[in-house]
Amino acid sequence: MEIGLLLIAGGIATGLFGSLLGLGGGVLLVPLLTLGFDLPVREAVGVSLVCVIITSAASATVFLDRGAANLRLGMVLELFTAIGALIGG
Repeated sequence: MEIGLLLIAGGIATGLFGSLLGLGGGVLLVPLLTLGFDLPVREAVGVSLVCVIITSAASATVFLDRGAANLRLGMVLELFTAIGALIGG
């Protein structure tokens, strides 16, 4: 139970500081998971990517609802970003 509470607190702190400082969550989350919870780096990066996908989708929804995002441009950029990610791997 204690580890669960630490993960919740770490997640909230990561989200708070990441958004206040304009950092990606992975910058803070990967060290937290590797140093604080002895997770292997590769696994910590995977967990971080899942978290980033979820928070990015939620943020994108808000921006789209407010008319503050160019959906067409975002789709084009996402296509090539995904290609680059697959190549870089």
